[in-house]
Amino acid sequence: MDISKILEDTNITNACLKQANISEKELSEIISDYLSRIDDFKSTASYLANTLQQCDNVHSVRWRVKDASHLLKKIVRKKKEGNKKYADISVKNYLKIITDLIGIRALHLFKNEWEDIYHYVNQKYETHEKIVYIRKGDNEVVEHKDCEVKEHPIGYRSTHYVIKAKPLKEEIFCEIQVRTIFEEGWSEIDHRVRYPDFSDDKSILHFLTVFNRFAGSADEMASFLNNLVTTLKEERVKQKAINNSNETKINNLNYEIEHLKMQLEEMSSDKKTSSGKEVANQNFDNLFSRITNIQNSIKTLNSNDVSKTINELGLPVINADILANALEDTDVLYNASKIIEELCPEIDMDEVVKSIESSDTDDQNENKN
Repeated sequence: MDISKILEDTNITNACLKQANISEKELSEIISDYLSRIDDFKSTASYLANTLQQCDNVHSVRWRVKDASHLLKKIVRKKKEGNKKYADISVKNYLKIITDLIGIRALHLFKNEWEDIYHYVNQKYETHEKIVYIRKGDNEVVEHKDCEVKEHPIGYRSTHYVIKAKPLKEEIFCEIQVRTIFEEGWSEIDHRVRYPDFSDDKSILHFLTVFNRFAGSADEMASFLNNLVTTLKEERVKQKAINNSNETKINNLNYEIEHLKMQLEEMSSDKKTSSGKEVANQNFDNLFSRITNIQNSIKTLNSNDVSKTINELGLPVINADILANALEDTDVLYNASKIIEELCPEIDMDEVVKSIESSDTDDQNENKN
């Protein structure tokens, strides 16, 4: 491996190496060792990605093993920045210092799905770090479990896990990034247009900030739609239960009315006249009103998406005079009164029966005289 060629291609000069306090030899040793392991790292990345894809709320998974030139640039940059973690980096310890040699990105559709993925990651892997990056101005109150929350300077939203893996004998760290599809779209476009030439361009940064807000709004809309669908499904289940209950009520009311109709038809075959008929008519006008109310109740129940209608049930309108005449037959009065009591609890059937029996007795006495 020609380390000099990599340094030249990445625009890292001797002055940069001196400023970073690292030699070309040290970098060459690290890169050579890394390239000797890269196939094992790829196998590990593929295995971890396949495992993560099995999580129900993970939409898609991508993975990568860090390119050797990117690794070299990162080491030099961190050293130049004076990052204490990289102060003594060498071929012997770089696997424990650099945590994103293997990178896995898991995407999900809705913001609230991150919690299920959080539990899945903690169940499947040994986590070393858990960081949630948010954008300045995010005002939603989110429960981030035991994750560290950091405000990202360019509005980057994502959850990062550093996990431990062991491709062969030596343990290494891997990074899992979890974000929504909209967050992924924004970050990919941000990276594409800003690097390497427009990182400080104010116009580009302004439009990327606006784009970031659109991505956040898209996430909010997606979450709203998801919650709306969930609510509608729950309401449909409730409505189905109501419809089933209403249909049962209709069937019961229909049975009672049909049963009463048959009783009344039997009684109407023997019509009588009496002085108590006026009282009976008054009470049975109330009864007729009650039956009408029952029929209206059935119509109301039917309005709640029940398939049967009052016309399909074929319920007749029962004339109050027929009811009164039929109920004058005392032989079946008792049975009929019990049916009416169940349908019309507001009518005092004992008073109706007494009135009709008294009327019949008076008629019989007049006939004897």
